[in-house]
Amino acid sequence: MGVSGPIFDDRTFKFIQIPDRRGTHETATYESLGYAPYIPAKFDDAHPHLDPDPSSFTYSETKGKTRTKQIEKLNPGDYLLFAASLAPSRPEGYHDRSKVAISRLQTHRMAKYLVGSYAIQGIYAVNRKGRSEPLISPEDSVLALVKSRLERNAHFKTLDSHDFVCAVGEKEEHLSDFLLKRAIRFTEFGSPFRPTRFGIDFQGSKPFPRGWKWLTEDQVKVGLSRTKLLTDS
Repeated sequence: MGVSGPIFDDRTFKFIQIPDRRGTHETATYESLGYAPYIPAKFDDAHPHLDPDPSSFTYSETKGKTRTKQIEKLNPGDYLLFAASLAPSRPEGYHDRSKVAISRLQTHRMAKYLVGSYAIQGIYAVNRKGRSEPLISPEDSVLALVKSRLERNAHFKTLDSHDFVCAVGEKEEHLSDFLLKRAIRFTEFGSPFRPTRFGIDFQGSKPFPRGWKWLTEDQVKVGLSRTKLLTDS
């Protein structure tokens, strides 16, 4: 899509996932989800790739990718903390919704924000390729519940029936999704995204990289402590 999601003056935000590029059974569009005012107009009727999926507490990657191998190293009780690129926007969105115009408004104003987290309940391999019925492993006593959540993940809905690995989160009863109500900025604005004071404690002194970053136990505690303050307030 080439633009960042919006963050507003009160630090509420929209978590906007990338467009689907595989073909999908997903019925939701960016417009039906209320994202249209904040993205280039040509994507209004496109289907988003809803992964990570805040409502089902799932995050998946296609088998064989480097990030998939990283997911496979995680254990129950470990945490996934989610970062997003966000840029200031008015609540009503953009007047000119061309990609060029939105990108121009976001230049040097985008930063990295902590937007959510969950503890991992389990790591599941889903084999769909060449199968009429997906094979999910490992099987356990909560498989029926886990399967219903896996089936809501974007990788389960693709038309190409690829194999994937999913980190399923421990879904707390009082939470409708794992996203924070207000995002927490941990870098300065604009590339190379140097860390703020909080960012140094949270992810170290180096500029924030693209993709995954492994955190120490102390860094995870810093991030979770800040999110708990927001949740409790």
